[in-house]
Amino acid sequence: MPDNSPRLDLPFLAPAQAQKHVTINEALRRLDSLVMLTAESRNLAAEPASPQAGQAWLLPAGPTGPVWQGLPPGDFALFEDGAWRSFAPQAGFTAFIRDETLLMVFDGTGWRTLSGPTLELQNLTRLGIGTSADEINPFSAKLNTALWTNRMRAEGGTGDLRYVLNKETAGNVLSLLLQSGFSARAEIGLVGDDDLTLRTSVDGTAFREALRLRRADGALVASQVQVASLNSGPLSGFRNRLINGDFRVNQRRFAGGALANGEFGPDRWRANSVGTNLIVHGGNPPVVTLTGEVRQAVENIHWGLAGQSVTVSIGGTSAAPVSFTLEASQGGSGSVSGTIPPGSGRRGVTFIVPETLDQGAALRLAGTNATFSEVMLTPGTVTEQFFEFRPLSIEQLLCMRYFQKPVQMSGTVAETTGNLAILSVLLPVPMRAVPTATFFSAPGAVNAVRPRVAFIRLSAIDSASLSEIGGYFDFTLESPSPPGVPVVTIFTFDLRLSAEL
Repeated sequence: MPDNSPRLDLPFLAPAQAQKHVTINEALRRLDSLVMLTAESRNLAAEPASPQAGQAWLLPAGPTGPVWQGLPPGDFALFEDGAWRSFAPQAGFTAFIRDETLLMVFDGTGWRTLSGPTLELQNLTRLGIGTSADEINPFSAKLNTALWTNRMRAEGGTGDLRYVLNKETAGNVLSLLLQSGFSARAEIGLVGDDDLTLRTSVDGTAFREALRLRRADGALVASQVQVASLNSGPLSGFRNRLINGDFRVNQRRFAGGALANGEFGPDRWRANSVGTNLIVHGGNPPVVTLTGEVRQAVENIHWGLAGQSVTVSIGGTSAAPVSFTLEASQGGSGSVSGTIPPGSGRRGVTFIVPETLDQGAALRLAGTNATFSEVMLTPGTVTEQFFEFRPLSIEQLLCMRYFQKPVQMSGTVAETTGNLAILSVLLPVPMRAVPTATFFSAPGAVNAVRPRVAFIRLSAIDSASLSEIGGYFDFTLESPSPPGVPVVTIFTFDLRLSAEL
């Protein structure tokens, strides 16, 4: 049997040993020194002149003094019973360094702090720094400053620092939430989709989206950015994909009431079902009452929202719901449907557009005696609090890309019988495509021209040469004038041009 224990070198009692107390006391002294090991410092090289009983030091390199000189660095020097004793550590020994409030461990070669590069802390369930972690916040830190720095090349690193955050699916949230008094005020990240979004909150609960960077093309979408115009009103960013969403523009002079299936009322809105009834009330903004279904097509060049989060919203007060369907209109495929509930103020529904709905779209709105105003179809997940205002003159020009009703046109012809009368038309706004022309005389006859001289008649249009920017029309005189009377014809008509989707 050995005389001492293998780990702490504690002396054993021998059989029939005399003065057993000497051996037992020696073992207790070693236990008192090595268990819950504490050192005053690890940086003191000079042997203290007046140490207190029980004090110990972790020896640095090159210790000096009558006893310390020559002791191995890393050993413990303990002062007790008026003399110095030294102990060599073993792998796994831990020691508390009093002057640094530091816990260290001996790895078999040297002493390392618990934050040292050779010590690993794996699979911790909670970690609190300056505060207590809990189940909701398993990592918590209470401090005033924090530093993350790269591991430099001289230390075996790359010199870079990349902070990686990951979420499970696109529908989850990965964000940085900024709070004031533990109430959220701003959030930036991937919030419910894979676009980079910045949004703000006034109460920590309701958020308004301010900026969005689309993941598909990197385009910046300014959701709530407003610039003061000259009249101190909001100058918006053309986010609303709908034109004439407030039903103000009415080139066809629709008086309200029944609309045949396929017939247009206010610009860009046409009936999409039999028995549709649409009434546009006065006010600012105008309010509409809908029974049936209306539809507006969004041209492909104004679309670009396939695979993106989109919100359909309305204003006004209604006791009836408004259902909607977003569907393909110029190619592509897929559709999304939803219902905006009854209520007051702006309200909407957010959804993700199918990736296949990539060549323009059409929005259908349906209801039964549903009252609403200011329809918007906007990118993003936030229901806009304000309707995107565009000056009426700009909204009219946008509508004229699809339909134009020029003022009453007139001309004078002084030619011989049988010659053509040619009238040129230059459009104020280029149209989406070559338009279809329809003529109305004063009584309302379609494709008719009304002469102003009784004995001269004009036929319907013989031919037309049109493009997106205008063209000309040919007319033919039908009957000869009386003998000796020159042909003089003054004519008027209304012209309507359509390039609707």
